[in-house]
Amino acid sequence: MLQQRKRKEQTAIIILAAGASTRLGTPKQLLPWGNRTLLEYAIDIATESVAAEIIVVTGANQQIIQSGTNRSHVKFVINDNWASGMGSSIAIGVSYVMTQSEGISNVLIMLCDQPQVDGLYLKKLMELHESGKKGITATNYQNRPGVPAIFDQQYFDELVRLKAQGGAKKLMTQESEDIHLFSPKTDIQDIDTQEDYQRLLNLLKPKSSSFNQ
Repeated sequence: MLQQRKRKEQTAIIILAAGASTRLGTPKQLLPWGNRTLLEYAIDIATESVAAEIIVVTGANQQIIQSGTNRSHVKFVINDNWASGMGSSIAIGVSYVMTQSEGISNVLIMLCDQPQVDGLYLKKLMELHESGKKGITATNYQNRPGVPAIFDQQYFDELVRLKAQGGAKKLMTQESEDIHLFSPKTDIQDIDTQEDYQRLLNLLKPKSSSFNQ
């Protein structure tokens, strides 16, 4: 029997920010976005979603990223094994939820470098997950699941065992019958190069933030 969907206040958001930004040549987490950094933007939209907890997983350049991020209400968790891939960062974040958090029934995993995602998108994703009957609710990338994505507690043990570069893609492929795909209004792009950054700056015209925490 399917369990009744939990309230979004029982969702922990895990922001993945552990990469070295090798192709970009500078830590993407600290790129300017309006009057804040790209990571601060990701934290702010996560905050708008009214989740119970926000966890940022760092790795490469951890000290300068954390010291350059002015958001005191989030939990920073360090992935010393960040070079092994995104899967290890997911595992670290979910492990923190399982051992340090209380009352969390699902996790929403997102990246720090997708500024086309906003707070409204995260809220809709969470509302869809609450009202649905699937254990995973994921973003639709041409009929393939990706992040931002929400995983019920039943998947926590599998998420903690992740190690691969592909993050949670293998798990979502294996559990394709238990996934609800949510289609964004526009193609969501990552920032991997300076060209990506400039293109999204020109496209999105980032707004200033009045968020002070």
